[in-house]
Amino acid sequence: MWVLSPLLSFRNFFFVVSCRRKLINPFMQDTYPGKRSSTTTTGVTLLGVTYLLFTIALKSNLFFQTATRLFPLALIISLIVLLFYQKHWNIRSLSFLFVIFFGGFFLQAVATETGIIYGDFAYGRSLGPKLFGTPLIIGILWLLLIYSVGCTIKDMKVGLWAKCFLGAAILVLFDILMEPVAREMDLWDWQTKERAIPLQNYFAWFFISFVMFIYFFNLRAKVRNNVAPFLFVIMMLFFLIMNI
Repeated sequence: MWVLSPLLSFRNFFFVVSCRRKLINPFMQDTYPGKRSSTTTTGVTLLGVTYLLFTIALKSNLFFQTATRLFPLALIISLIVLLFYQKHWNIRSLSFLFVIFFGGFFLQAVATETGIIYGDFAYGRSLGPKLFGTPLIIGILWLLLIYSVGCTIKDMKVGLWAKCFLGAAILVLFDILMEPVAREMDLWDWQTKERAIPLQNYFAWFFISFVMFIYFFNLRAKVRNNVAPFLFVIMMLFFLIMNI
């Protein structure tokens, strides 16, 4: 027994420590959400102020042209804030960022060159530098949308297909709000008869978004972000107000 007594003592020590941790942790966790809530508020406020300033500038005849040229800055700020508040980083979360960014850009480049995905359209000057006739910032736009909507509906108690369908439907609604504003801001415009938006565009938005959400939810990356739902709401409000 004297040989086993040190082992028993160590076991008792770790048992006591583990019990103390269980008692202490709840009190430690009570203070943490407050800090996290405070920092989340800072991020949401930054995003809200950014889009509010752009809304005011775009509604003003004096600053309209300047605001349209600077609009990619709003998307870049949005991306920086999202990445800052991303809770977990691993290979899967990084691969998600790269796949959606480059996948979104590639599809838009193919669409621009061929006109077979969304219909015949061309990008304006307001989205900045282009490659293959497609602004580089467009990959960031796709990433912001899939990321923010995905985080918003990720924990819904519905099946995979229902979540993907809902996410795709939300983004089609977003595009409906965005299209008139995009033309006004010279983001892009349609080369169709009477510059009408083809129905094909909305089907393409739904299908591409649906596939991207399948990837998002099946990847099981730890993509969690308290700011993401607020970003999407802010962007929706921005385009809604711009339509008024």
